[in-house]
Amino acid sequence: MTEKKRALRFLTLCLTLSLVLGLAAPALAADLPSITAPAAIVIDYDTGEVLYEKNPDARRAPASMTKVMCAYIIFEELAAGNITYDTLWTVGQEAAACSVSGVSNAGPLYVGQQLTVDMALRLIFIPSACACCVLAAENISGGTAPFIQRMNETARRMGIDAYYVSTNGTIGGEQVSPRAQATLVRNFIMKYPDVLRYTSMTQVTFNGVVWQNSNKLLSTQYYEGCDGFKTGTMSAAGCCLSATAVRNGKRIISVVMGSISDYHRFTDSTALLDYGFAVAKPAEAYWDVPEDAWFAEPVLGLRELGAEMSLSGSSFLPDQSATRAQFVAMFLSALQAKGLVREELPAESGFTDCRGHWAEGYIALAAELGIVDGMGDGTFAPESGITREQMMQILYNAWRLPAGNAISAPDAGDVSAWAEEAVSACLQAQLVEGDPDGSIRPGDAILRSEMAALIWRSLNAGLNLR
Repeated sequence: MTEKKRALRFLTLCLTLSLVLGLAAPALAADLPSITAPAAIVIDYDTGEVLYEKNPDARRAPASMTKVMCAYIIFEELAAGNITYDTLWTVGQEAAACSVSGVSNAGPLYVGQQLTVDMALRLIFIPSACACCVLAAENISGGTAPFIQRMNETARRMGIDAYYVSTNGTIGGEQVSPRAQATLVRNFIMKYPDVLRYTSMTQVTFNGVVWQNSNKLLSTQYYEGCDGFKTGTMSAAGCCLSATAVRNGKRIISVVMGSISDYHRFTDSTALLDYGFAVAKPAEAYWDVPEDAWFAEPVLGLRELGAEMSLSGSSFLPDQSATRAQFVAMFLSALQAKGLVREELPAESGFTDCRGHWAEGYIALAAELGIVDGMGDGTFAPESGITREQMMQILYNAWRLPAGNAISAPDAGDVSAWAEEAVSACLQAQLVEGDPDGSIRPGDAILRSEMAALIWRSLNAGLNLR
């Protein structure tokens, strides 16, 4: 064999090896994490894909991670408009007793004392105040028994393997699997992303004391990108932690149950999150918006425009109901990107339930411009789903639309009196289309895909602002 042929064969072999090794590299990029917890799981927030598992379906005591389900129900009540962040809850006998029982942080509560829903959520997520879960049960369900029943009904509705016997995990009879806990956290963030405002807080002042967040991934054992979620500790459970972090648009969720110490639950979680980020597929912007979807053009167009998409991760969640805050934020930010309204956002909205909300600046600007006027009682209900007629009223308040004709839809009688003029004008301007049978479903909630389509259509209709 000539030297030239040998060299050619050697070069071919090198190229082949480099290709093989290159293809194998992703699989070798991360070693399996070494953790002390006997049960754990890591999932991709966007897809729900399991990236690592260790006894993921073992039912174990979750301790204070039980409070995640309690908080989820509080957010359900917020979304339904039954309460606001400023609603005052009155402390009853059971909550007061729990606060001095030795199992609850944040100091004593007294019968008749009042706390806002906002403060209750801060105390549940930051120092893990058990009494505030009892407080929620007293004020939402009239007591702990019906509230615990609702917690279990919610778990069944979600399809997760979880069983609760207390509002806060202090009794020790709860049984929750790592997979169930991770699914609950994922569903919580997807449906109510404003929860991250609470889980990411590092401290809260209450009763004259500064209470630190029990999740040390936010502080002394800091993990880059971590913005929650919840610890749990008791002898029957060991040290538990459900955690989440986001980097470069990719969100990972981890759960450890039964770590050998407080310190190790955070090192275990760090190892799991590191592994998740190492093996997860890179964030693919709006992977749930297919190119041929009817809503692809408006969603991608608004993203390119720079509109506020109110996302946590790389999902758009087109089939999820849109909230009032999401609609206003997307619409106002799109108007800003078009140069139609000023970019500077006011500091406060004037609505009592928007203080500190992620969309408060957009809501404040919309109120200042006369585009929104709240619910009539000083609140805005930012986390409530927005209905079709509410959306049409906002568009009508913003755009200079010609007067419409009488509404001829078969369900015209369902239109609220305050929205008749707006609904008529939006239909006349063809900003909103009815169903094939002509129905307009004025009281129905709109989906995020519909929200994007309606905003995009109004931006490209050649209209002028009022």
